[in-house]
Amino acid sequence: MTVSDNVIHASTRAAVPYGQGRARGLGADVLGVHGVEMDNLVALGLPVVPGLTVPIGSGTGLENRETASTAIDLLEKLAVRGIWPEVRTERRPMLMHLRCSAPVAVSALPPAISVIGLSSRNIDALVEVIGRERDIYDSWAANLRFVAEGALEIDTDDLDDLDDDHPDSRARVPALLELIEKSTGAAFPTDPAEQLGLAAKAMLARWASPRGQRARKALSLPGDLGIALHVRALRLGSWDESGYGSAISRDLESGKYAPHGVFHLGVRRADPNPGPGAPLTHTPGGVQILDQIFATLEPHLRAVAEVEFEVRDRQLALLSAGALEHPGPRAVTNLAVDLATGQSIGRSEAVRMLEPDLMQDLLHAQLTLSGREQLLAHGLPASPGAAIGEIALSSERALRLAAEGKNVILVASETSPADVPALLAATAVITSNGGLASHAAVVARGAGRPAVCGATTLRIDLG
Repeated sequence: MTVSDNVIHASTRAAVPYGQGRARGLGADVLGVHGVEMDNLVALGLPVVPGLTVPIGSGTGLENRETASTAIDLLEKLAVRGIWPEVRTERRPMLMHLRCSAPVAVSALPPAISVIGLSSRNIDALVEVIGRERDIYDSWAANLRFVAEGALEIDTDDLDDLDDDHPDSRARVPALLELIEKSTGAAFPTDPAEQLGLAAKAMLARWASPRGQRARKALSLPGDLGIALHVRALRLGSWDESGYGSAISRDLESGKYAPHGVFHLGVRRADPNPGPGAPLTHTPGGVQILDQIFATLEPHLRAVAEVEFEVRDRQLALLSAGALEHPGPRAVTNLAVDLATGQSIGRSEAVRMLEPDLMQDLLHAQLTLSGREQLLAHGLPASPGAAIGEIALSSERALRLAAEGKNVILVASETSPADVPALLAATAVITSNGGLASHAAVVARGAGRPAVCGATTLRIDLG
């Protein structure tokens, strides 16, 4: 989706369509990390949902109806000129999704708000297009609750009581609308612009709340850190040909290029309990488009890629994409080789991708797990590697078994200098006490032996 500036003009301080911030030289300090992320995806020619960013410090502008209405008109033009020929009609009303991002990656952001623009005027049309009336009402009720608490300052206890009295969202929605009108003296607006303004107010209030301040303090972030608001259009589609998925570009066990993940049919990203999902092969329209996306992302990111996406009427669009954190040594090594072989990077850059700690992990033995193994205990990763052997509960037994040519795993509450010969003879060591700087951990790392220390659930009976 690309829209030229001579077709759509948006003030930098009001709204920036996805894909236009980069051309204006705007970074995360203005657009937030998500705005920059979406700009990069558009620049790569990848399919994204039509959306726009309200820059950091400008979010309160959406509380003005005229400003919000202008943003919605802009969003409609983006959708129509993108991949959606039919939008904001009586049959397919345009609903919106609001999320936020900070100038840096933050885990304690306010939750996203979905189905903005939904009202009694268009609910029947929406149910006809999508189906699954209960799920639509669930999203509607969550939206009303968030706005009622954050923007309209309705007492939380009253909202909790209402939730308890109306477990079915189809009854909870009219009860919420009645409570809002009773508490504020005005009906909840049906106008999408007014709804967007209230949603923005609620999100900014949550970010500025004492709860938000405490979260930022815990992360050593400034208390006055701002957020950008991101508004995207919700595409409406049949439940049987729509859904949400996530995927990564490589098999982390082997490191080979093998896109895989899960797809949740008939589910939106905001659903709290989407279930286990199905393999990507169940994605309507197939997985070929994901393969093309990953083939573009990996050379750009110089990293194993992960994406979140939605499918509506068999059309896929990215919701987010980025580098996978902690992909593992095999994945990084194979990625570097593949990028160099494909001439996306030079050999020297490929070598620089392999950090010393990464190579050290590759030099140690690793287990191939099936997922059916029984976990007996867990502790601190004191020294890397893997081992299989016979358990010895004393240094004497460890030395004796090792002398017989057997692989030995020394298990003890802790070790001392007197146990060094047994530590060197063993193939691995486990201790129930101690940490990463304990005697067993230091000796094991120096000797290149795998070690798990501080496995506090272990009870060693020397009987």
